[in-house]
Amino acid sequence: MVAESVSRYLSTRTPFHVRQSMIDAGRDSDQEHWSNLCEIGTSSLLFTPDEGGYGGTGSDIGALFEVLGRSLALEPFLSSLVAGKVLAGDQRHLKVFEGLVDGSVKCGVAYEEPHSFYDARPSETRAVRVGLGWEISGRKIAMPIGTSTDYVIVSAHCDTPGTPGVSLFLLPRNAVASALNSRSAIDGGMVSSLALSGLQVPPDAVVGEPGHGLTRLYRGLMFGTFAVCAEILGLLQEASELTLDYLKTRKQFGAAIGGSQVLQHRYVDILVKIEEARSAVTSAAAALDRADATAERAVCAAKACLTAIAVQVAEECIHMHGGIGLTRELPLAQMARRLVMTEHMFGDADYHLQRYVELGRRESEPPCLKD
Repeated sequence: MVAESVSRYLSTRTPFHVRQSMIDAGRDSDQEHWSNLCEIGTSSLLFTPDEGGYGGTGSDIGALFEVLGRSLALEPFLSSLVAGKVLAGDQRHLKVFEGLVDGSVKCGVAYEEPHSFYDARPSETRAVRVGLGWEISGRKIAMPIGTSTDYVIVSAHCDTPGTPGVSLFLLPRNAVASALNSRSAIDGGMVSSLALSGLQVPPDAVVGEPGHGLTRLYRGLMFGTFAVCAEILGLLQEASELTLDYLKTRKQFGAAIGGSQVLQHRYVDILVKIEEARSAVTSAAAALDRADATAERAVCAAKACLTAIAVQVAEECIHMHGGIGLTRELPLAQMARRLVMTEHMFGDADYHLQRYVELGRRESEPPCLKD
């Protein structure tokens, strides 16, 4: 399996100390590692054969991101997945999509706004017709866009008569470079904000049809949310194994602290929580493969579940380590930082619970009342 090859590569070529060295040097990824991983088919595993890849199932994506989570990988496969699912089927930008599949192109999606509270529908960013092209103004935040990103997909609300709704625009990095503000996140990755003021873009920058980009965006975010859930599962498994090793080796008063029945019971509770998380991810993966109306709802349920479990497990693992569990030099501390980031990626637990209810209400509505 490709996921197993990725696991072996990351464990031998990018162990924890190498990752920390990259972060200390201000690098959010390594082009050599990215190229090597794509050569063994990692990026192609994210997409179905119909899309040009050879994977793309829920189990394929889940297995890969579980491995990436375990390894605290910095490579931007999550951004490639989201952008690829947004661009899939758009003949106008076929070359960029093919580049995402083979790994020769990196692309991020800019959709979140300062006051959006995770809502994918843009309220501040606007696009208006100017001649044959478009003029975009607005702000985007919390974008996982690093220094090596080639393209950015920007969502904007169209007020132009005839094309109301949400449109997506594929922009080369050099077109928005002066408006990008990038900084390091708490987990060592890179996040960016984007401030656009009257940016002129050509008509062929539109992804799909003008005013009809929201469905594409929701599809990309659904896959991205599922991938984050699988990553959380991998992080929790690795954190629990590190904690078990610590309980076996840390000694007090001449005996391993793992001999304490209290700690044994608490560790079993961790394992139970991880199995609950695994069930949620497995259910969401199966729903993605069915590709029906319940898919996004299952992913929302998984994200709400995984977010709550992640907090509980991370806190327990750190408590069992004691003060050393918070030190930067320990992998567990970096995993906890990453879990804090994933808690808010594509929406927190409250957002996904609300979205879950909203989607369920739509499913129960008569067809004549649906949007």
